[in-house]
Amino acid sequence: STIIVAQKYTHKFSQNNITFKAKEKQVLILENIVSWINKNTKENEKILMFPEFSTPLLMTNRQSDYMLYALHDINIDILGKDYIRKRVLDNNIKYIIDTSPYNSYLYNAKSYKIVNEGKFIETTFKDEFKKIHQINIKNYKIKIYKKVSL
Repeated sequence: STIIVAQKYTHKFSQNNITFKAKEKQVLILENIVSWINKNTKENEKILMFPEFSTPLLMTNRQSDYMLYALHDINIDILGKDYIRKRVLDNNIKYIIDTSPYNSYLYNAKSYKIVNEGKFIETTFKDEFKKIHQINIKNYKIKIYKKVSL
């Protein structure tokens, strides 16, 4: 059994021998993301958590491209949008889950300027990924995109 603790916790959520302990809002976000992944994706489909948040992937036995584990502003600047775009398309990523509202809640919102504006995915993958769902938890909007057939 693995336990992941985020800050001081008041709530917990467990699945697949992994327990996540955090504040209520964080646990609600995780529960909803995990539930959506379990209901709407297959285990062999790759999911990119953007800019980061690997816990849902661990809890649902889903894979990602771990080269793109943390796409913070500085990493986007270093890798470049063209490299990120090519890597996502070449590695058969089927879904992108935009967790930037969650990440801006956890960390300094200024460090998420690019991703938190919500324009990175729409501009970088405007033809390849379309928004298919949105999870709303206490003013946080987690957007889910699916790769479209071209």
